[in-house]
Amino acid sequence: MVAETDPYLPESPTLLALPSRAYDVLISDIDQGELINIGEQYQPTNLSSAVFPTIPFPVLGRVHGKNQRLMVPLVCQHAGGKKSPSLNVWFIVDTGAPYTYLTVQTIEKLVGQGFTNHTHNIMIQDQRTYVECEISRGHFTDVNVLGIDAIQELEISIIFQWKVSKKMFYLVRL
Repeated sequence: MVAETDPYLPESPTLLALPSRAYDVLISDIDQGELINIGEQYQPTNLSSAVFPTIPFPVLGRVHGKNQRLMVPLVCQHAGGKKSPSLNVWFIVDTGAPYTYLTVQTIEKLVGQGFTNHTHNIMIQDQRTYVECEISRGHFTDVNVLGIDAIQELEISIIFQWKVSKKMFYLVRL
């Protein structure tokens, strides 16, 4: 049952996709400090300078922490111009998230100060493809979230090799 006063509901009784600003998920174990720790532990450092790889995938990710978070470093650049820096950005992979989100700190490094109130087209790991990214909000303001929209747009899959390691996975194009 859905309350009729919900501002995110369409006028029609058929429900549409959840608007990006209405999405929220509690991620209390990953914050900016933990992103720094993850980058130092696994490399590359979060928000460090990067170069887009010639072959964008596969990318090695890590199963991190007690909550088994899927964390992966991806090269990002604002699609608005080549003057934008290319940076290594650590994401939590969340196939339950309908959209991709970047923290205010990440957006400010990619786009500049004062541009954190709207979406941005960001090239993620592949300069031929961009994803519309929202600002991380609610209970995940300190986490970059790679949502299913980016996974579909980039045409990637998540591969685990459990017999090799329970702490690694790969993002691949099949």
